[in-house]
Amino acid sequence: MAAGLLLRWVAFAAVAVALYFLSSGLSYVAMYVVGRGFPSRLASRVYAPLEWLARHSSAFNGMYHAFLQWCYRRFAAGRDYNTRNLRAYNSVLSTLSVYESKKISADAAAKVLVDYVIKTQLPLNVPLDEALRMAFTEEMRLRGRPQ
Repeated sequence: MAAGLLLRWVAFAAVAVALYFLSSGLSYVAMYVVGRGFPSRLASRVYAPLEWLARHSSAFNGMYHAFLQWCYRRFAAGRDYNTRNLRAYNSVLSTLSVYESKKISADAAAKVLVDYVIKTQLPLNVPLDEALRMAFTEEMRLRGRPQ
């Protein structure tokens, strides 16, 4: 009876440790996908024991960081916060280039610029000519976003 109870507690503890370890990978991916809104200070405190163990055991360090790298490559690579912003900014620059070559209208370019501002919640720090500035302001107004 006592041996069965002990075995259950050991199994429960092993499952809890495994889930804790796996949740660190989930947290690591979420940190990159969510970006600034991720509670990184809380996560650093929750997973401090794993980081401590990684600093003090080279075998665990190799396994733990390989696991985190695998999680990033599998679930977050190309979808992380910084990559999304860079892709969005590249689309802004491409749109401005096409607009300057007169291949699209100011209204069409303004839609891309407003999408960038709304999705990234970052300011648009590029010079705009008068027609594009007016189209941008109008598009922001139409979408209910004050400038």
